[in-house]
Amino acid sequence: MKSYPTLPQGYVPFATIDLVHNKKQFWIVNGLSVVLCVIMLVLPALWGRSLRDFVGEGPPSALLLRRGVALAGIFAYIALHELTHGAVMKACGASVRYGYKVVYAYAGSDAYFTRPAYVAIALAPVVVWGIVFAVL
Repeated sequence: MKSYPTLPQGYVPFATIDLVHNKKQFWIVNGLSVVLCVIMLVLPALWGRSLRDFVGEGPPSALLLRRGVALAGIFAYIALHELTHGAVMKACGASVRYGYKVVYAYAGSDAYFTRPAYVAIALAPVVVWGIVFAVL
């Protein structure tokens, strides 16, 4: 798997993904993420589970602590997820930059990747953290 600083001579790009400059792509990706979040909140309700089953019961201080730990875990996972993308980009020989916009975190590069490299970069967090969470 390899990255390239420029496209080969005569190469014509098939498609690009640019969530910063292409607002249509930005809204499609973010719209799909909102739909997935709604589905993840609605499905437990359809199965007869309530939010209380997930956050538990107890004194307000215990609930606040659980919610704080859950929120910290979410932010930690987001950072680890993007670091995983970046590690694979780096392994492909690209320079990586990390950032955080209002609605998302990202690992990015100006390099061009081969298809196998791009697939590895895209799937790395799912594979790595899927295995970690399955073991836990």
